[in-house]
Amino acid sequence: MEDANLREDLERLHLELLNLPPGESAIQEKRDDLAKYIREALDGDNLIEYHVSLETVLNEEFVAFELEHPKIAHLMKSVANLLS
Repeated sequence: MEDANLREDLERLHLELLNLPPGESAIQEKRDDLAKYIREALDGDNLIEYHVSLETVLNEEFVAFELEHPKIAHLMKSVANLLS
């Protein structure tokens, strides 16, 4: 996948995570951690270095968001699939 397309999808996911309303502390912490990690990847010099770890993190966190935030979960799965 081209870096520009990946960057665009990750920016969209990052924005969606930041726009989630405050919720229970467990999902809030996961959201904050995931948003921070995505931002680190986007701000880094070489996004390709994050491909494997981003794919893993997105797949692992998918379940946590699936029921309460299906739109974000779908976006997470789409980005993870693009990274694989």
